[in-house]
Amino acid sequence: MENKVYLKEEDLGFQPKWSEIFNNLNPIYVEIGIGNGEFIVHLAKTYPHFNFVGTEFCREVLRKALKRAEREGLSNLRLLPMEGTKLLIKGFTSESISGLYLNFPDPWDKRKKRRNRLVNEAFVWLLADRLKEGGFFRMATDHRPYLEEVVKLFTTNEAFSPLWEELIRTEIEDFYPTKYARKWLSQGLPLYFTGFKKIKRVRLPDWIKEKYSLLRLTKEDYVPIISVLKVKELPDFRALAKAISKGILYQSEGDLIKVLDVYTKEDGLLIDLIVLEKSLQQRFFVAVNPYETRGILISVHSSDHPDPTDGVHLAISLITHKIWSFLPEAELIKTTCKNKIFNLSKTLV
Repeated sequence: MENKVYLKEEDLGFQPKWSEIFNNLNPIYVEIGIGNGEFIVHLAKTYPHFNFVGTEFCREVLRKALKRAEREGLSNLRLLPMEGTKLLIKGFTSESISGLYLNFPDPWDKRKKRRNRLVNEAFVWLLADRLKEGGFFRMATDHRPYLEEVVKLFTTNEAFSPLWEELIRTEIEDFYPTKYARKWLSQGLPLYFTGFKKIKRVRLPDWIKEKYSLLRLTKEDYVPIISVLKVKELPDFRALAKAISKGILYQSEGDLIKVLDVYTKEDGLLIDLIVLEKSLQQRFFVAVNPYETRGILISVHSSDHPDPTDGVHLAISLITHKIWSFLPEAELIKTTCKNKIFNLSKTLV
């Protein structure tokens, strides 16, 4: 899937310079949840002097979109396999997006699942920060109750004003009907649209950074998180694996660090971890390997690229202290874990 149109999250980096990616300063428009790419490819073809960035979490669906984009040979389009909120946080800075399209998002209709909806109060605030003044949000859906909730969220945020006199419309002139929309309309069923324009600059409330832990990161935070222990002799890694074991390492309100499994090899361990921080979930491997002479290196496996949130720092710190407890004569000679978190983790083991 590697080509000019396709971007990997790890290659994108943190808040990249899109002018260098597109080689121009043209306005950028985003679509979250591009499906097979029909809508965003149409936009990119229709408006060659605008840049478009589309994201789709399902890689199989993204492959279809990529093939569609490749056939058109579009230079003003980039596609990524990322969750939408994460793209807004990691991919863009304040007031850098000219418009955002959201077409037929999952309404998560069951009451217990509604917290999974993309658009919530925090998302609206985040978008208010990322959109340029005059930039817009547009949504199309076949699920009116979800749209009514979205309308309420935008109308109660001071940064936005309705795009149209009617807050909810069943027709708009420039909407491009995708295969899904055409099928829906062919059954005589209505579609619903809403749109809002950013009319003023805002300052993100502090609680948003609690909701979205990635907002607390800067480029300087993206350094390897490691710990190195000096030992008299290398341990029995199979016995060490039993000492770590599967289960919850840490749990607090909305946060969880859990060992899903521990894999042993003759000279090390692989620890399968999941780190949940409010709305952010990251799963990755931690490698425990011999390091130089009589050393043990604890680090994120080279194949994984979790964002270095406080939860990831805590996970590495907790594993370090677990191993240190198993090897009480070991000496810590280096850690890049945050000091406050590393010290806290000692009390949690």
